[in-house]
Amino acid sequence: MEAQGDTITIKLEETNQPNGAIEQHVYKLTKDPEHEVIDVHINGESASIDNVTSL
Repeated sequence: MEAQGDTITIKLEETNQPNGAIEQHVYKLTKDPEHEVIDVHINGESASIDNVTSL
């Protein structure tokens, strides 16, 4: 993860699982008020976020 200006960039690397198993992960991000944008990259490519919950 790195922050620059109003953007937080999260960099994830996806690996192939044996026997094609799929794993689901849940992450919690606590951000500073000046951060407006969350940019997620998986294996170097921009990805969309399926679900966001705010507390």
